[in-house]
Amino acid sequence: MGKLFPKKLLQWREPQAVVRQGVREALKAFRPRVIFPCIALCVVVLIVVINHIDPEHETEPLMKQLILFVIGSVLFVYFPRLFLFLPSWVTLYEKQIVTSTGNSGSAIHVSDITTCELSSVMTEDGTFPVLRIKTVRSKPQSSGRIVGIPPDRVPNVLDTLAAMGVNVGRN
Repeated sequence: MGKLFPKKLLQWREPQAVVRQGVREALKAFRPRVIFPCIALCVVVLIVVINHIDPEHETEPLMKQLILFVIGSVLFVYFPRLFLFLPSWVTLYEKQIVTSTGNSGSAIHVSDITTCELSSVMTEDGTFPVLRIKTVRSKPQSSGRIVGIPPDRVPNVLDTLAAMGVNVGRN
């Protein structure tokens, strides 16, 4: 179509099991479970200390503060888990691979790809084919960006990537 609007070559929805597996791994790496009770204890102690330092200062009743804190903590802990239920889309354009989940997305330019290999990932729902894409910006120790592919779309994806100039190895 032109440089302003790149031509869409192929689009698919990542298998939900692959998306869930990736989100779970990210959540495990992001937050150790021990830190939440420590933060909650510190905030409760801080609320009690502030209320006892200046008793004449008008503040909300302690019980109301604690209830709001508990509700806020539950939202903070469980809100990222909602990403387990959002669909993830992958779109191949002429010069980039775009992944989008919810209202966020990321683009991988074809010229930045150093290695791309087709492998499989084991999830609780079975084994699914994935692309492991490493770019020039990837950390050396990382396994790269993992993009899930529905099993019936693998030949189409490999043909489209070959037409884009991406060499896909098999693992």
